[in-house]
Amino acid sequence: MRNTYQDNSVFKLIVRLTDAEGNLFDPSVGPTVDIFAPGDDTSDDTSADVLNASTASLGDVGQQGTNLVVKEAVGIYSYVFPIVPDATIGSWTDRWSFTNDGVPTTVDFLFSVEERVRLESSSLSVNQCIVITLDSTLADIAGSTLGTDVEIRFWTPLSPMYSSTTLVMREAGGYLRGVDESTILLALYQAGLEADIITFQAITNRQWYEHARRKWVTCMAARNVMINLSNNLVKKKQLADLTVEYDLSWFSKIDELGDCVSDLSPVLESGGELSIGASYKVQTTTKGVNDSDFPNIGRGFQKSGARGGANSSVYTGGKSRSVRTYRAKGSTSRGTNSRGKPGKWGSGEGF
Repeated sequence: MRNTYQDNSVFKLIVRLTDAEGNLFDPSVGPTVDIFAPGDDTSDDTSADVLNASTASLGDVGQQGTNLVVKEAVGIYSYVFPIVPDATIGSWTDRWSFTNDGVPTTVDFLFSVEERVRLESSSLSVNQCIVITLDSTLADIAGSTLGTDVEIRFWTPLSPMYSSTTLVMREAGGYLRGVDESTILLALYQAGLEADIITFQAITNRQWYEHARRKWVTCMAARNVMINLSNNLVKKKQLADLTVEYDLSWFSKIDELGDCVSDLSPVLESGGELSIGASYKVQTTTKGVNDSDFPNIGRGFQKSGARGGANSSVYTGGKSRSVRTYRAKGSTSRGTNSRGKPGKWGSGEGF
């Protein structure tokens, strides 16, 4: 039985007219179609919702439909019967009548109207795989079914996408013949995520950085796909007197792509500051005065009588240090610290 739901404005009924040998034919008169709701008396034409609709008429007065019968092909006719939102739920009858070679024929078919349901759905977003499965029993207007389930798969736009399948095939197309495009797209997507992760610094030269990133992602994606394919390869296989050797250039290409990734990685890591083969700039740091390992920078002391110069005493309190110079370069008095107490070095003159 054919099924539909309430509020279906394009529900189509189809009939095929065949003779005893199964050949399609067009009748000499008709066909016409009548529609009866569930519970209606099909023997009473006055109870029909639609009566005598044809290729030339919407139906009898008071029982007209909204569409004409349409000839789809020889012996195949259709009729669109809109199902209103509050249509009666249950089994409806569509009655087809025609005359051929002077013999009138009437055939009743059934279709089911089911309760309208609310389907909740969400908008598609990036990085989603959509799988549509067509049931094996799905038939065309000629009645031929699919026979087996048919799966249709597609992806919403992948992001980030810093390269393209065209560039990957240009880089390694000879090795990737027969690989599904979605496989390469997923490899590009994964490589793009890795490119973002290894970009540690702010981008300083955007044009150079984006160029290097595009090349890096292309090489990384092609390399990953080739590595997965190479798992099915063996270097040499022998069966009796028959020996098959595989082209070792496959692995040379993987190494070449790996070199491409290695050469461009510093460019991505530096945000485009470095060029290929360049080294990172040497950077130095100086400890602050509050660091526990900060050195005591001051003049030492020797015997009195030597020429003074920039003497200092250091007072240690916890992890902080205070530094003061002596009162006079030539003084023989004791130095004082930041608290006005004698310095721990005692008196003397600097040099």
